[in-house]
Amino acid sequence: MIRFNLFSAAVMAAFIAACPLPALSQAAPADATLRMYVGETQTIRMPSEVMRIAIGNGKVMSASTLNAREVLLVANDAGESRLTIWLKDKTQRTQTVYVTLSNMARISSEVHQLFFNDPNVSVRTVGERIFLEASDLSALQAKKVSALEKAYPQQFVAIIGGEGNLQERTIYMNAEIVEIRKSALENLGIQWQQAINGPAADVAASAEIRGGRARTVNPFLWTIGLASAITSRINLLEQRGDAYVIATPQLTSRCGGTADFTAGGELPIPIASGPGQIAVEFKPYGIRLQIEPRCDTQGNIRAKLGIELSQIDRSVTVLGVPGLLTRKAITELDLVDGRSMLVSGLTSLRVNDEIDQVPGVGDVPLLGNLFRNKNLGGERTELVLLITPAVVTNESPQITRSLERGRNLQTEAIDRLRSRIKEQAPQGTPGALPADGGIR
Repeated sequence: MIRFNLFSAAVMAAFIAACPLPALSQAAPADATLRMYVGETQTIRMPSEVMRIAIGNGKVMSASTLNAREVLLVANDAGESRLTIWLKDKTQRTQTVYVTLSNMARISSEVHQLFFNDPNVSVRTVGERIFLEASDLSALQAKKVSALEKAYPQQFVAIIGGEGNLQERTIYMNAEIVEIRKSALENLGIQWQQAINGPAADVAASAEIRGGRARTVNPFLWTIGLASAITSRINLLEQRGDAYVIATPQLTSRCGGTADFTAGGELPIPIASGPGQIAVEFKPYGIRLQIEPRCDTQGNIRAKLGIELSQIDRSVTVLGVPGLLTRKAITELDLVDGRSMLVSGLTSLRVNDEIDQVPGVGDVPLLGNLFRNKNLGGERTELVLLITPAVVTNESPQITRSLERGRNLQTEAIDRLRSRIKEQAPQGTPGALPADGGIR
């Protein structure tokens, strides 16, 4: 009996050894990653029949089977999710799916095509951002970068910098705002004299005198009438004005920054804010100059410039509030370090028409032109901006002159204040300011 049991066990062991064992589950390769963008669909084909599908984040993506071996993936929202698929052959595939808001592959391809022949530009895709790096940019490259920043504000990042860090450079801008006034006054016509001589009377007679006695006396001749000396003249007059400087601002800004200059005031405008309530809104007027410079290593400066000149116009009044005359221009310029650029074309024209005439007679058709004088006056002004940029450091002459001017103004103000305090202080009282100008 024991021998039979041993024999049976040996036969059973041999049978088990001869039969193949079922395969164990195997994990998918660790390098399986998939990138998609919102709204994209992809189909994955498996080597064996799909048994189960698991998704880590259902908000980011969804999956379904098309047939026994194909899985359809749909990207729903930006984010990251794990995808696990079990197959009939007892294996499993695991993938990490990254979903972005935009098609980063397409955007990256467009950027590479734009800068394909530019060796100074490198383009890299990191996550949901495309980074463009360059030491400096030409005018054409700067236009391309500006267009990409507008088209893809969330995905495109430009890093411009090179030797000396262009973004940290300082631009000094010497500006002169000049108004050229071209005034013309035409005084053309027949202007009659405003004062005339009054009436006159004459008496005349002739006589022959011999030996102190009149021998022959002719009758008296007399006249009375309106003897006037009326004169006229033809006037032809033209006056032309001159140019004068409105402001000379000196501005500084780093590359990529903004410099702003404003000189003027604010016009209060009442606005109804509710039943029986009035709010006041202030509208600025005057001169405003705004400059946004960008620079490169070759000394070229590209600036976006805006200039505005406004003044109160009392000829247009609504509910007691005058209007504003405004001249405004926005432009982009390519400047060179140390060279001046002139911007003009902001013109304004005012016309005045006055007529002086003899009352009554001047209104007669055709004949009235002889008793009428017409004054036609016109004033035409043009605003001109002259700007000279320069890349400066702490030792540049422009900065040195500005610092010296500031010190001189400070010294002058302290001297005036000290002399005024000395005049107002009682005799024998020490001055209130120490020698260095500080306050005790």
